[in-house]
Amino acid sequence: MQGESLYVSVHIAYYDKNHVLGFVRNISDIENERIRNERSNFFLKSLLDNLPIATIVKDINDRGKYLVWNKKAAEMVNTDASHIIGKREEDFIGKERTDFLVEAEREVIENGKPKSFVKRFTNRDGQTKILSIHKALVCFPKGNERWLVSSSLDITELEMQRKQIELMNRHYMFVMQAIGLISWTWDLRKDEITCNRSYFTPKTHAATGTVIEKGDDYYSQIIPEHRERIRQAFDNLKNGTPSPFNEEYQIIYEGDDVPSWAETFAIVSERDRNGKPLVLVGATRLIDERKKLDQELLHAKERAEEANRLKSAFLANMSHEIRTPLNAIVGFSALLADTHPNEESKEYVHIIESNNQLLLQLINDILDISKIESGTLEFVYGDMDVNGSFNEIESATRLKLDLGPNVEIRFLPALDECMLYTEKNRVLQVINNYISNAIKYTSSGYIHFGYYPPKEDKIRFFVRDTGSGIPKEKQQQIFGRFIKLDNFKQGTGLGLSICSMIAEKMDGHVGVSSEVGKGSEFWFEIPCQPVLPPQQEVEEQKKRATEYQQS
Repeated sequence: MQGESLYVSVHIAYYDKNHVLGFVRNISDIENERIRNERSNFFLKSLLDNLPIATIVKDINDRGKYLVWNKKAAEMVNTDASHIIGKREEDFIGKERTDFLVEAEREVIENGKPKSFVKRFTNRDGQTKILSIHKALVCFPKGNERWLVSSSLDITELEMQRKQIELMNRHYMFVMQAIGLISWTWDLRKDEITCNRSYFTPKTHAATGTVIEKGDDYYSQIIPEHRERIRQAFDNLKNGTPSPFNEEYQIIYEGDDVPSWAETFAIVSERDRNGKPLVLVGATRLIDERKKLDQELLHAKERAEEANRLKSAFLANMSHEIRTPLNAIVGFSALLADTHPNEESKEYVHIIESNNQLLLQLINDILDISKIESGTLEFVYGDMDVNGSFNEIESATRLKLDLGPNVEIRFLPALDECMLYTEKNRVLQVINNYISNAIKYTSSGYIHFGYYPPKEDKIRFFVRDTGSGIPKEKQQQIFGRFIKLDNFKQGTGLGLSICSMIAEKMDGHVGVSSEVGKGSEFWFEIPCQPVLPPQQEVEEQKKRATEYQQS
């Protein structure tokens, strides 16, 4: 009647045919206590089941009966709690426990002191895990009740990571020792640099081991000509500049009296909430030996380049001295043929003239290479009528060389008219070299040469033949010096190398496509500037003038 909710216990008993007896008792306190206990038990069970740690509780007073076997324990051992709770150790037939665990539990029960250890464990599925186990004894203060609480944490992955970190640390220490690396940490809040010089070899009496110094002390050891540059580089890093820190400088460590060359790498290791650097980490290694080798290599390179320049200059300067007597030999051999008209003398003179030409070609090739290397080969640009020049090559080759009836030489023009602003002499030199090379290896068929229509301000010249062809694996070698695929053919092996060098000097390149037994196509591609016909050039000038006025 007062609006209170009560828990009551009602008992109805028979009294007689017309009456029953009703016994009603207020059990609210008892029921509320039961509900509180039920909630506490539910909370405790939920808490234990959701822990990432396997938890087991045994009742010591009841011969080790299992009271708690949480969800994580069931997963770890692969045994459900329903098969464990309420049972004792001896209830599990065939269940074997190691003497170590039995002894550990006995010590905890007898001494009442917790015990922790790491143990390797294999469950029923054969999975091996590494567990961190903790055992403790819990006693009820108002009675003799005692419980053994065991908790196990699966640290298999952590243990693997720990071993990997140990391995990496060993590697790191080995590398530091191998190269004499100095690792350091710079706490910018304290302006304190902590250096690990365990593997540092001082020049005289510099400190080793762990060395702590201030930033200004570090800067003062750097020689003056490098000091401000290094200070500025560190300031950039401290101010958040993303560029990597990698500097070389000279430093005289405190205690040493001889400077050392050092190379330092550094990054930002820790920042505050606003992104301001708080800690720098880095490493320094001494590079005296490398600097010494670099200097020696530089001197050796300079000496080699000087020797090469002297050689090239010598050969280039010998042009007149070599060609003068050679021209005399060529001229008098031709005169000798006229003064001795008999067949035997003509044959001898022909042999002399052929070898004169080979010798002259060899000397010209060597001199051209020397001039290119020494920078004395002239490149004079001007207008070039490609069709006219190539027609002259075709006629001259027919007159000069006896190709025989089985070989046709022919110029293939791609345009009716092709006027370019280029280096005419070098273009003709490359084409003539290609044609001479094709003649040596073509006994029948044809030798065609020409050009493709200019495209994207470039023009490609070609010489195509039906000669013996070149194996694919040797096609990149043939532009090297003194490379001859057939040692029985006449020639120096320098012609194609000269073509390649001329192309490079003209910002172009050379190449070849070939198939053994079918022939080859050598090409020469360079930048080009078309020359407009007079009327067209006038129109272009008017167009440019109009565009200028409009702009």
